Amino acid sequence: MLVDYEIHRLCRKTDMKSIPYIKYCLIALFLFSILFSNNSSADEVRLKGDKVFYGKIVADTEDTVEIETADYGLLSFPRKGVAKVIYKPETPKSGNVASQHPAAQAGEKRPLPRPVGGTADIIAGYDAVVFGISKDVFVRMPEVIEWTSAVDNLQLKVKDEVRTGAGKVKIKLRGRGELRLPPDSHFVLAAMDEKAEKVTVELKSGRIWNNITPGSGLIDYTVKTPDLVAGVRGTLFKVSLNESPKARVAVFSGSVYTIGAAGGAEVILSANKSISTDSSGNLTETKTVGEDEIKEWTEWDAWAEEVHREVASHFLIGRMEIDAVAKNVAEDGKRYDAIMSEANQTILTNREADRLDEYKEAFFKFAKDTGIFPTNEMGFSILIEDPGLPGWKGPYISEKTLPILDRWGGKIRYSLKKAPNSGNIFGEIHSDGPDRIDSGDSTGDDLRSIIPYYQLGFSQ
Repeated sequence: MLVDYEIHRLCRKTDMKSIPYIKYCLIALFLFSILFSNNSSADEVRLKGDKVFYGKIVADTEDTVEIETADYGLLSFPRKGVAKVIYKPETPKSGNVASQHPAAQAGEKRPLPRPVGGTADIIAGYDAVVFGISKDVFVRMPEVIEWTSAVDNLQLKVKDEVRTGAGKVKIKLRGRGELRLPPDSHFVLAAMDEKAEKVTVELKSGRIWNNITPGSGLIDYTVKTPDLVAGVRGTLFKVSLNESPKARVAVFSGSVYTIGAAGGAEVILSANKSISTDSSGNLTETKTVGEDEIKEWTEWDAWAEEVHREVASHFLIGRMEIDAVAKNVAEDGKRYDAIMSEANQTILTNREADRLDEYKEAFFKFAKDTGIFPTNEMGFSILIEDPGLPGWKGPYISEKTLPILDRWGGKIRYSLKKAPNSGNIFGEIHSDGPDRIDSGDSTGDDLRSIIPYYQLGFSQ
């Protein structure tokens, strides 16, 4: 193994007149000869660059080599990165040996070869990638029944499942979102269209964190559980099962709509609010999210350091180097998150402006249908419920409850106005923006959409 190689290398460079170093090398070599003596009867995959993995080779093709290891589970390597494949005597020395895999013995198809990238990037033709694995994480694909140990940067497709034991994992979606599964969780990437504008995941058990940021077009992201459905267009929220009560949604930024399995009205959750289901599948009253709950997300990026320290604790050689790498990874993650946060905020603001324009069109259509300019008192309710007006052809918007909130949790307001100079009648839809403060003028981050009622050519 690499560690064995490093010990030999260090001993060769050590001053052999130094008795303490001689003793250290002899002891280290003895210990590792005991620990890894079982590798003599194992297959080997030698990568270009001197890395060696021991275990049982389950696939050896022109494109891919797969080996089942005791320490890391099933590993898959592109053939071009493999220097040499060594079989133990009783294993065939050529050809595809996938038939020896337990799945094949059970009469099941082997999963299609899944590439493993060098970084957490999604390869063309795939829908997601797993990365940041800590401890035991498993994947299951439609082509095979049994679960397989996941490896960093494994590519996923729709219908694939991911399950965690004591470990954790991050999942990057093709739609520029990131999911995180804590321990004892299980989800399915249920659906994703070609442009990643509509994504659906199913939470089977445990918890799932969702950090969804629109890339291009309108992304409709939905989490389904047996007890509720939660949907969003760009925000950070968590869905949980196996808690008391049965299902729960907690929102930390933006807004999320929720619908209980028992039906009933849609509930919009703003930032720092949560809602649960009772035993009958009905949504309960909203609650404020505890301050300590967000720590689960903010501390998540410490995984890299945790993983590297766990590895380093077993090996003396190179420990300082491993710790340094771990620290750099964690710091780079924080810098990346800061950059992405700023960029995502701009994207979200643009998306919210588009949303206000949709409400503008709804108010304008109402006025055109009925010949009435909606008053301040009517507000958004006139777009949802029929007041008995001749010509009303609503509902004009999909929302069913009031107030209507922007993605930052602020109330979206409507007002009917008259221009002081021209006397033209117009409407205004207003959001206080990310800072949730009404600037009162055009200098802040407020969002406004003007409804040109005067273009209709009538007055009230």
